[in-house]
Amino acid sequence: MKILELGHIVLYVSNLQRSADFYKITLGFQEIFRKPGVAAFSAGRTHHELLLLEVGGTAEPKGRAKPGLYHIGFKIGDSPQDAKNVYKELLEKHVPIMRE
Repeated sequence: MKILELGHIVLYVSNLQRSADFYKITLGFQEIFRKPGVAAFSAGRTHHELLLLEVGGTAEPKGRAKPGLYHIGFKIGDSPQDAKNVYKELLEKHVPIMRE
């Protein structure tokens, strides 16, 4: 398997204002949008490379969510068959596939 690129990262944060300001002001990400509980950013490569979701604070709780990494996306190909091939390879390597 070959990872072609990092697609995007989604983070759960406890304070959206503070976290969004850090990525926008300190790191210089372009803010795509911000509304209660969610903010999206881009470095210019895609429609968003970073998504922040507030858990706790003023946002509605998201189940058992705690601040931290929610998910990360990797580009592994361009077709459904590419995804099927990677899925098969992960299963053959005994990588646990988790779903919620």
